Amino acid sequence: MLRITLLAFVASTALAAEPIKINGWYSCNAKTFATPVPDTSVTADLPAFSTSAFSADTNVLRSVLRPIDATSIQSLAFASTSASSATTECAEFTLPLCYEGACNTAGSIPVFVKRMRATKRTSSTKALWFLQGGPGASSVAMESLMTLLYSMLNGAVDVYTMDHRGTGRSYKLTCSASQIETSGSPTKGQVLNSVLSTCIKDINIQIGANDTKALRSFSTTSAAMDLSTLISATENANTFVYGVSYGTYLVERLMQLENANIKGYILDGIVANSGSKENKLTVFNDWDKEVDEAAQTFVDLCKTDTYCSSKFPTLDLRTTMVTMYSTMDRNPKSSKCAMALSSSSSTPSAVLRSLFSDLLQSQSLRALIPALVYRFNRCNQADILAIANFATQVQNMGNTQDESDGFESTMLYNLIVVSELWRTPTESYDTLKQTFTNTLIGSNIASLVTTYCIASGGSDPNCINERSPSNSYKWQYPRDTYYDVPITIPKGTSVLLLSGLLDPQTTARGARNQYDSFIGSAKRLVEFNYSAHGTIVNTPVTKLGGAPCAAQLVGSFVTVDGDVTALDTSCLAAVAPMSFQIKSSLAQTLMATSDIYDGTPTKQYKPSSTAPPADKVSDGSATTATDDASAGVSSGYRTAAIVGFVLAALLAIGMVIVVRRQRKQAAATTSIYVEPIEHSSAP
Repeated sequence: MLRITLLAFVASTALAAEPIKINGWYSCNAKTFATPVPDTSVTADLPAFSTSAFSADTNVLRSVLRPIDATSIQSLAFASTSASSATTECAEFTLPLCYEGACNTAGSIPVFVKRMRATKRTSSTKALWFLQGGPGASSVAMESLMTLLYSMLNGAVDVYTMDHRGTGRSYKLTCSASQIETSGSPTKGQVLNSVLSTCIKDINIQIGANDTKALRSFSTTSAAMDLSTLISATENANTFVYGVSYGTYLVERLMQLENANIKGYILDGIVANSGSKENKLTVFNDWDKEVDEAAQTFVDLCKTDTYCSSKFPTLDLRTTMVTMYSTMDRNPKSSKCAMALSSSSSTPSAVLRSLFSDLLQSQSLRALIPALVYRFNRCNQADILAIANFATQVQNMGNTQDESDGFESTMLYNLIVVSELWRTPTESYDTLKQTFTNTLIGSNIASLVTTYCIASGGSDPNCINERSPSNSYKWQYPRDTYYDVPITIPKGTSVLLLSGLLDPQTTARGARNQYDSFIGSAKRLVEFNYSAHGTIVNTPVTKLGGAPCAAQLVGSFVTVDGDVTALDTSCLAAVAPMSFQIKSSLAQTLMATSDIYDGTPTKQYKPSSTAPPADKVSDGSATTATDDASAGVSSGYRTAAIVGFVLAALLAIGMVIVVRRQRKQAAATTSIYVEPIEHSSAP
C-alpha cells in the first residue's frame, strides 16, 4: 500500500544543510527478480513481444514509447567474473514530496536506489547512473545495463540506478483505494478511459489536495531534483548519467539543474525537450507520423536487400502492402485472411498496421513483417495455418508472467504525457485516426485524445465530442519554467547522443533536433543505421561475445572523462549488418515450418492454458482502437491479448486445413479415418 509520511516540508535548501534520511545501504542482489526456471515450452527462446492488434482489448500504451527491453544482453551482462563478485547495495532515501518552487504540499516519499560499488575506491572514483524510460517504468531493466558496463569498465566505476518517483519502489502511483488496478476489477486491472476519472480522484486524495500544482510533485522536474539530490548525497565528484527513452527527457531536465558533480550526459533513444514553435519538440500527437518514418526506411531497405526483394519480384514490399490494404478494406471477403481480420469496428488494414508497428519495435522480430505481408497477401491454405500458428505463439509469449510488471505505473505515464508530452490544443480524435490511416505502419494513438480530455478537464475545443470527466479532479500539472527551453550544456560537461535510424519510438529526427538545440560545442551525435529503440542493446557486433557497439561507446565516454573528441568509435566498423532472413529455428517456433515464406506448417499450435479468459474481449471483434482503449500498462508490457475475433477465426480456418490434410493422409494410406467431433463451446 502506498503511504506518504506527513512530515514537515523539507525545502531543497534545507536538504543541502542536513543529511538525507537513508534506510540502507543493504547488501542485495544485482537482479531484483530471480531468473525464471528454464521454460521447456515452444516459446521459451523467443524474445519478449506483445501486441493487442488482433484483439478488442487494445492497449495503445504498450506500443507508445514502451520501455527498453534489455533481456537480449542478460547472459552477456551477468557472465563476467567482475560482475559476479561485485558488491551490490540497495537503499531507500526519504525525499520531500514537494521541492521548493514546484509545489507546497507537505510530506515525504521513499525513493529506491541500487548500486554496484567499484572494487577499489578513491576520491576520484567515477560513478555512472542509469535511468529507465516509460515514463512509469521501473529500473529493473537497467540492472542488466549497469552490470554490463560495470564489467566493461573492469569494476573501476560505481554504477547506480533508481526507480524515478511515482513508479516501482519509489511511491508507485496507483489507484489503491478504488482497486481499479486489481485483476478482479471490472476493467481487469486496466486503467481504461471509463474509469480514469475515478483513478484520478483516488490519487489526488492520496497526495492530499485537489490542486493541479500539487501534481507537480510527480513532474519530470521533481524526478530530476531527486536525481540531482541523490548524486550530491552519494558524493561522487565525477558522475556520468545515462538515460534511455523517456529517461533522456529526465536527463535533459537534470542538465538544466546544473549539478556540479556531473561531468557527462548520455542520451539514448532521444525525446527532444524543446522547439514546439518549429514542431521540433517530441510529442505523442506525432507518434504515428514518426512510426511511419521508420517504417518507410525499413521497406526501402527491403527493396535494396537481395533476399527480401526476391520475395517481391513484381511489386515491391511497399506497393504490395498498399495494394493489399486497399483490396482487403474494399472487399473484406476477398480472402479468408481478410475475412478473419475484418470486424464491425476495425478494417483489416488497421489491424495489420498496428501489428506491424509492434513488430517494427522489436529488432529480433521486425524481419517477420515482409514474411507476414507475403503470406497475408497470398493467403493459401498453408499461409492461413502459418498465420494462425504465429498468432497463437504470440499469445503464448504474452502469457508469460513477469514480476516486474507490478512495478510499472500507468498513472505516472498518463500524468507526464498529458502534462508535458502532448501538444495543446489537441488535435481531434478523427484527425489523429486519419493520420494513422494514412500511414504504411502505425499504432493508432487517437484514443489518447480521450485520455487527454478526461485528464485535463475537457476544456480543449477538440474535447467537445469526447468522454467528459466524472468529477472535478484533474491529472495535469502546470508546465514550469524548464519546459520547452533550449538547454545550455553546463560548463565543464559534455553530452553524447545515440540514435537508431530504425527506431520507430524515438526517431532519428528527434535526436537531430535535440543535438541542434543544445547550446554549446561539447556534444556528439552517433547514429546507427539499423538500430531499433535503445542502441545500447540493439547494436550487435560481428565479434563473438562482443558487447553492443553503443554500450562500448558509453564505456569509452566514461573512460575518456566525457571528451567527445577522444571517443573510441572503432566498434562502428564491426556493427552487424541488417538482415531480413529469419532463422529456421525461429520460423519453426512461430509457424511450425522452417521456411517462413513458403513452408507448409507440420502442425497446429494450441493456445496455452494461461490465456486470458474469454470475457477479456468485450465484443469478440478485432480492433486497433476504441474510445475506451486502455491507457495503461498495469497488467504488463508483455501481456498480449490475442484472444479475439482474429485468432478464433484463423484457428477455425486452420483446423479445417488440418482436417483436410488428415483426410488426404488417411486416404493415401487406406487407413480408417474418424472425423473429429466438433464442439460448440467457446475457445
